[in-house]
Formats: sequence, structure tokens, C-alpha cells
Amino acid sequence: MHLRSSRSAAMARPERARPGSLAGAFLLGTFLALAGCAELEEVNPFRATPPPPPTPDAEYVITTPFIEADFAPYALGGEGTISGQAFVVRPNGQVVLADRQQVVLVPWNSYTREIREAAEAGYQSLANRDEKYDRYRRIATTDADGRFYFTGLPAGDWSLMSSVVWQEGGENVGEFIYENVSIERGELKQVVVSRRL
Repeated sequence: MHLRSSRSAAMARPERARPGSLAGAFLLGTFLALAGCAELEEVNPFRATPPPPPTPDAEYVITTPFIEADFAPYALGGEGTISGQAFVVRPNGQVVLADRQQVVLVPWNSYTREIREAAEAGYQSLANRDEKYDRYRRIATTDADGRFYFTGLPAGDWSLMSSVVWQEGGENVGEFIYENVSIERGELKQVVVSRRL
């Protein structure tokens, strides 16, 4: 399957389009907790330039240290909720919904930003991901309309990531979509995670 990465942007009302299946191509257990957009951009003091394009089967080596203090507040329970919808709009105007795809929610910081940059560069796996990172990932599955919900969230800056797939030329084509969101204590935030191709 051909995998592409992109920045996310809000689109118009989606209509149903033919969904596909990722079949694990995005390595959700290892690598899907990456996301972001310009709204919460921050300077990563450990990386001045984006990673270079990968060679075939290359694993990305993270240079930003995992600082658990940056993640720990997000392990606490809270009263916040993030809900939304994930989809892409193809060049022909067809809207493809993220039908029963995983959405990953992680704290947004320098560590998760570098992971996202590696995904944008085309890397499919990580060579040195810290084991503690998995404690801070939250995963939801979209419904047939691409809608998702996360509840019990503490206030803070979060990063959402999902994927959309469809048939093109007899093959599954995937689009990597993502969005950042900030929530206050007890806030209900609605988010669109989308991309116009």
C-alpha cells in the first residue's frame, strides 16, 4: 500500500465514500502516536532540521530524550472530552471517511513532535522508542462515519493522529492525517482531523 503523510485541515460536510483497510501498515502499536499542526508549533531544542528521507526498511533513531515529567500530568484522570471526525477529500471531490480506523491521542511535546516529523519523512518504524511512551498513548476506534471520542482527559496540549484508506488503481492508498488540540479542565472540544488532497 502506498503511504502518504500530510498536514490536517478542516473541510466541508463529508459524504460517504468507499472505505479501505490499513492492515496494520502504519504500525499503530509502535508508531501511530504522532500528530500535530501549526496551531501548537513549538521549537524543539534537540532538533534543528527535519529528518532526512529514509532508505528502504530503515528505522528512525529518535534524538530527543524521553522526559517523563513532560508526559506524567497526562496520565492523570480528568473531566475533559475530545470528540471529532476524521476524513480526507480527494482531488475529484470525493470524501473518504476514516471508517473503523484507529485514532491515537498523545501529549504534544518535543518527543512526540520528533516522532511525527519522522513519520512525515516516510519512516515506518522506530529503532529506539522508550518503553514508557506506551503508557501515555490513548487509542479510540472510529465508527463508520469516522467519528471518535476520548473522555476522562486532563487539561493540556494533545496530538491526534488517524489514517484514511481507499482503493486507487487496484491498490489500497493511505493518507496520514493529524491535528493538535488544547483543552481546559472539564472542556468538551470538537475537532476535525482532515486533509484536502
